[in-house]
Amino acid sequence: MTTRRTVRFTDPEEGLQKIQPSDTFSCFFVHKYVKELISTDFSNIQKLLQHELSVNKNYAQRWQEATNKFQYKSKMSKLRTECQIAIIAYTMDSNLYADFNDKCRRLQGDNSWNNFPYKSLYALLARSIHDIDNDPPVTTKMFYRGMSHKVKNLKVGDCFFLKQFMSCTPVKHMATMFVKGSGTLMIFEGSPSAACGLAKLSDFPSEQEILLFPWNVIRVTKIVSGQQQDNVHFETVESFVKDLPYSGNYKSRGIAVNNSGGNTGGAGAGNSDESSSYESSSDESSSDACLIS
Repeated sequence: MTTRRTVRFTDPEEGLQKIQPSDTFSCFFVHKYVKELISTDFSNIQKLLQHELSVNKNYAQRWQEATNKFQYKSKMSKLRTECQIAIIAYTMDSNLYADFNDKCRRLQGDNSWNNFPYKSLYALLARSIHDIDNDPPVTTKMFYRGMSHKVKNLKVGDCFFLKQFMSCTPVKHMATMFVKGSGTLMIFEGSPSAACGLAKLSDFPSEQEILLFPWNVIRVTKIVSGQQQDNVHFETVESFVKDLPYSGNYKSRGIAVNNSGGNTGGAGAGNSDESSSYESSSDESSSDACLIS
């Protein structure tokens, strides 16, 4: 197993940064950039893909490798070809996965988004959520992800917003193998708000990879401390953005978002005018309200 594979279900430098119920930056960011990107006409995504492949040599090389592998995969009739190739490229044992998620974690505002070199990959993964033939099923009630270190100052009730695509698996020993007996095992209970089961297209189907999308919100429900390994239980809760296209079906579980009028309720409560609700949160300094540092 290569070093690149070991970081798929555990990121050595991964950090957890809490978000407060009143934080709206992530909500603003998704509305301003991501929503427009993934709800655009698919032909625009295809044009964007061709442009990014023409200027990003590494992306182009991995895309070609994934295209070659696609010829030997069982095709999904409902899922566009580009989306299927994007999933294969994402799951390959290459540096594309790490570079893509590293740059996702760095997204903060206008400058970082304008310079983000993987808008097409982001959009194609996001567009897969409704039409993919999920395997393993995303209705799986328990799945896992490892971290190679113990997380300090974590308590029940803490909430986190995912800023990158996060790989998990329902196969516990797969995640613990990546943890290597020391660190933190993240245990997700309940169906995720937005996710895809990638096994049928994955370059490593035995890993049974479930991909969590960046607009998921997770909350700590239980912490079991051990001498070598801590087990931290999470539940996925409502996304900040209920109406994001291709974002799946959400069930509110009490995450409050404070809008511009100062009212607090369920996620998105009272936000009839989204642009005014999030405009005050556009400062890049607010970007620390994210799961991944």
